[in-house]
This record gives sequence, C-alpha cells and structure tokens, in this order.
Amino acid sequence: MFAETDETLHKQRRKALNPFFSRAGVQKLEPIIDEKIALFKAKLERLMPKGPINVSMGMRCITVDVISQFAFGKSNDLMHENKDTFEAELLHAVDETGKALVELYLNNALRWIASSIPLSLTIKVQTSLAPIHKLQVVR
Repeated sequence: MFAETDETLHKQRRKALNPFFSRAGVQKLEPIIDEKIALFKAKLERLMPKGPINVSMGMRCITVDVISQFAFGKSNDLMHENKDTFEAELLHAVDETGKALVELYLNNALRWIASSIPLSLTIKVQTSLAPIHKLQVVR
C-alpha cells in the first residue's frame, strides 16, 4: 500500500485499513500494548544486572508482537524467543531481507535468478530467510 502510485488504488487500500487507525481501533490496541510493555519491563529488569542490553531489538519485539496479536489474533511472541536477550529470528530475517532487496534492486541478473527460484528453495541456501518463509506458509 505504501508504494502504490495509482491514486485510486491507494485510496481503496487505505480505506480497507482505516478501521485499524480509527480512535476505536487504536483503543482496542491499548490492552495489548500494556501487556507487551509489562513483559518488556519485566525482562529488562531481569536482564539489567547481566550487562548491556540492546533495547532497540526489544522495541522491535514489542512492535511485532502487538501488530501480530492485533492483525492475526495471535502474537508472534518474539519477546519470549530468547530468554537472555531481545534477539529474534524473525527480526534478523527481516534485516537480511532488506539487504537482499537492495542487492536485487542493484543487480538485474540476480533479480532474474531470484524471480525464478521459489522461496522454499532459496532458504536452503540462505537459511536466515527461513522465518520469512514460515510466515508465508503459516499465514
């Protein structure tokens, strides 16, 4: 939706998402956000004595957990994926996908190859993309 250049199509797609951004839609998110922040705070307090913490990854975990709970009715539960950090496979896969997209944009031959190979085969070579494939299969 964000990259849509056709104004009519953009309005159609935006209209479908409007209920999520209405006052009532955002208020529905409040309990989910409160729950995830409480989990984050508890984990942060537990990890603080152990040394430096990547809080940025924690914020990303909260974001994915809230959005997945709201959008799909089931949280991805990234906050609990790693008990000693906020690291999560899905977040690393998203980062790898972003890097891969830049490569594809800049390299026509690679873009052609990538469009010819199914993701299920690609993850055998690039295992870090497996969580992205899992999302496509599960959803």
